Amino acid sequence: MKLRKGVKSNYGNELTSADAVFSWQRALTLGGTGADKAAKTWLAENAAGFGPRKVKSWVKGQSLTYERRDDYYGKKSGYKTVRLVAIPNTASRLATLKKGDAEIAKSPLPWYLPYTTEQFWNFGTDVDKAKALLTQAGYPNGFSMELYYSDARSVQDQITAILQQAWAKAGIKMTLVKAPEATLIDRYIIKKDLPAYSTDTASPVPPDGSVLLFFHLTGGFLNGVNYANKAWDTAFANSLSTSDPVYRKGVFKGMQKLFWANPPFLPLVTTYDQVAMKDSIGAYTWRYDHATAWNPITFVG
Repeated sequence: MKLRKGVKSNYGNELTSADAVFSWQRALTLGGTGADKAAKTWLAENAAGFGPRKVKSWVKGQSLTYERRDDYYGKKSGYKTVRLVAIPNTASRLATLKKGDAEIAKSPLPWYLPYTTEQFWNFGTDVDKAKALLTQAGYPNGFSMELYYSDARSVQDQITAILQQAWAKAGIKMTLVKAPEATLIDRYIIKKDLPAYSTDTASPVPPDGSVLLFFHLTGGFLNGVNYANKAWDTAFANSLSTSDPVYRKGVFKGMQKLFWANPPFLPLVTTYDQVAMKDSIGAYTWRYDHATAWNPITFVG
């Protein structure tokens, strides 16, 4: 890769190859012990980057204000500041916008990836079969367990309640435990000790299937469910051995077959972004990482 010369961060330092290397190393060392080499502590209270904006103010859980960087090398935005405000009443927002915004997730990969297939999803609701499988596994009377979920999004109250009621029909007694998201992420990624965890958060939506399938490598940092499958590990390595789309399609198809044979996690729904805006706002563009591209937005007032 060739780096553009003269690119500076919001602190004034010029982008170097060492910065690029550090970014990749940081992704691999997050969650490690010892000195804070990955700057987790610092970045919990600050922000740094080489983009067209810098953080002007940040009130956690309430608002985030970005300010345009006039020293940015690329095209300048027409907006001096952009302020994001957190509105906690998710139910009200959903009630206004919710029309066909979700469907059952039938693949571990998102719908927009070229290698996604629903071929191996063939599940229906069969309580009797679920009870029979529990009996076969040594739990004729079911079992009890805790289902953890974040207190940051009220929609999780609805999702976990539906799961609790559905699994109760098969004899699984689920106790719902709401906890701070930071605590749950620490237990899922670092301690890997959550019995069950319902989440609607992840890294930005990946542009390639390997980014998601990487989560379930044996012993992997992000493998919070302790999934171990040699065939999966081998297939993943093969997916990175070439850029040939035909070959990679075959590998990813095989990995999706492996996934549904013994799912390391249960995809529930695929959601779609819905954005409400005034008629005076134009040129809004959807991005695969769900981040708003502010620069192209136009305003006619």
